[in-house]
Amino acid sequence: MKRCFSFLFLVFIFIFPLMSEESESLVLETSKVFFSPNFDDVNDTMIFKIKYSGSRIPIDWKIHIADENGKVIKIFSADLRRKRKRGFYAYLFSSDKELEPLKVEIPEQVEWLGNDNVGKILSDGRYIHQMKIFFSDKSEIKSKPVSIYLDSITPYARLSADNRFFTPNNDKIFDQLNIKQDISAEPMDRWSGIFFNEQNEAVRTFQWDTKTIPKNLIWDGKDDRGILQEEGLYTYHLIGEDFSQNKMTATFENIYLSRTPDNVDIQPNLSSFSPNGDRIKDTVSFKPISFEKNILSWELMIFKKDGSKEETIKVFTGDSIPENIDWDGKNSSGKVVSDDTYFLKLKLTTVSSKNLKSPERKITVNTKEKKIYFKLSSKTFTPDGDDNLDFLEIFPELDNFSIKTWKLTILHNYQSNETMKTQVIKKWKGIGQPGKRIVWDGYADNGILIGSLSNLELHFSFRNELNELQFYKVKEFRTGILVTKKEDKLRISIPESALKKDESNILSDIKKILTQYPGYKVQIQTHSKQPGDDKQNMKKTEARAKDLFKKMFNRDMDFERFTYQAYGEVEPLFYDEDEYKQEMNDRFDVLLTLPELNKKK
Repeated sequence: MKRCFSFLFLVFIFIFPLMSEESESLVLETSKVFFSPNFDDVNDTMIFKIKYSGSRIPIDWKIHIADENGKVIKIFSADLRRKRKRGFYAYLFSSDKELEPLKVEIPEQVEWLGNDNVGKILSDGRYIHQMKIFFSDKSEIKSKPVSIYLDSITPYARLSADNRFFTPNNDKIFDQLNIKQDISAEPMDRWSGIFFNEQNEAVRTFQWDTKTIPKNLIWDGKDDRGILQEEGLYTYHLIGEDFSQNKMTATFENIYLSRTPDNVDIQPNLSSFSPNGDRIKDTVSFKPISFEKNILSWELMIFKKDGSKEETIKVFTGDSIPENIDWDGKNSSGKVVSDDTYFLKLKLTTVSSKNLKSPERKITVNTKEKKIYFKLSSKTFTPDGDDNLDFLEIFPELDNFSIKTWKLTILHNYQSNETMKTQVIKKWKGIGQPGKRIVWDGYADNGILIGSLSNLELHFSFRNELNELQFYKVKEFRTGILVTKKEDKLRISIPESALKKDESNILSDIKKILTQYPGYKVQIQTHSKQPGDDKQNMKKTEARAKDLFKKMFNRDMDFERFTYQAYGEVEPLFYDEDEYKQEMNDRFDVLLTLPELNKKK
């Protein structure tokens, strides 16, 4: 019996660990293979779902994203700060002199914005992701490397035509509609061309890829069955889509199919306009179309319809036909008309007393105020990698205007030599309506992480279908105090200009932050920008370091884990002579190091 028990015990000792290792697994899972970080709200980010089955306690984890050559361009990792646990009781029974135990948690998922380690959106291509979890016995478990594809280039198309009017009656005048299709896309992108009638019913459809789409699309007015369509207004949509679900729709409106023999038309350049004085779509332009040479007089009438009753709003007349007739939205009395749908028709009288008239066209007046509002996930954010307010989410709320292209810009207001200046640090841009969510990780376009207590502005600009440009300042916000991590060191860096404005409150806030990092060695540092005399810069920072240390701790000398040191200009953040960067060098730092790794600099 003893021998049997001993045998079973040995089996348990040697076999059970093997069984445990076999049951331990790590999978980094994505719901899609393609994504397209182009801010259109469709597949803009990649979500990695982490599935780890195992009972061992990790000491670290990393997700590596590499390009096709194996170069790692993005790393997600555990936050290894020994930060005090949140909560009143945890604070009450913790010692400021003892380090908090390291506790690494594996998140359920990680969101990738399609950028590298310094915030730059990567070029289109294939990328490989893999996750590793590390343990105290120096072992690790890793997921299988899996490929994903980044495709941020949206198919683009621009439509144009010499006119939007045709009369398919075989008289060899305006018999066909000719739409020019200017395409920029990948060879395998898919395209659909669809003509819709006034009831929004599809009457004629086409399918192509980029290699086969015609530069000139000719429509003879017939549907898919070959039946000539009724007289009236039609709209053409060209829809481009790639395999990453990047999608764009180009629209060509106000196409008029006429069944009359007059071959006369009046074409508005807009389907709606807004004569409200904001200099955006304030006027509409009408283009007369006619092959008739001997015109004696012309008349353009704008009117409202109520059943069979017509009310004249404005009349334009003349002898020779102009190239364009502009309407500012005012009636015959000079007052801006109310929001409504209006009709227009052109009448021509020839030298031979022949009267010609165009089909009725529509134009909509809409003077409602544009809604341009941007909601932020937080009024302050701290992109320092501690899993708290690391990202700023921007939610555009836009309505009552058309957008052809747009740009969203972040400006940094900073002080230099007692003067406030502005630096553009981040831009997003897109085609069509921007997505409902844009995420910023705090990195500027030049790869520099935004610093603590930065005063920022959000600006929005757009162009409409007339290529009119308008700018809006939509939001002011700021960053909080960042505690950035590099290797095993933590650093708080405050611009001297910000500290001078609100020294007492900033020092108080930093002292509160330090209570979250018990046991760390704390060094108060002062740094200067590089212009100026080396000795004078050092002398200035020495006096400043001592002054700030005393204000924070009411001590003149180092004590316990707290020290202070002046560095003058010898440890700049940036060596560039650029004024903006030099202002960041003029700063007050708090350096936190682990006791066992603390080395005098």
